[in-house]
Amino acid sequence: MHTAIATGVGLLFLGCVIELGRAFGFARPTTVQMSVGLWLVASLVHGALGLAAGQTLLTEVVVWLVVFGVPVAALFSISGLE
Repeated sequence: MHTAIATGVGLLFLGCVIELGRAFGFARPTTVQMSVGLWLVASLVHGALGLAAGQTLLTEVVVWLVVFGVPVAALFSISGLE
């Protein structure tokens, strides 16, 4: 359940960053790069907290792939960038 919540937060976060980028007049590729970089840092911190809580590295790597990968894949699919 925690993985689903973190993935949902990632989708909301990336959507908010895209809208803020549009509101401030940033180019779409710049906004995408900025949001992916921020979400990368946030998802790595999430994984570090999981390791500190006693989860195994293998478990956290699999969870990180979902938590980071699903929002970023959704972002690239709606942005039209490759």
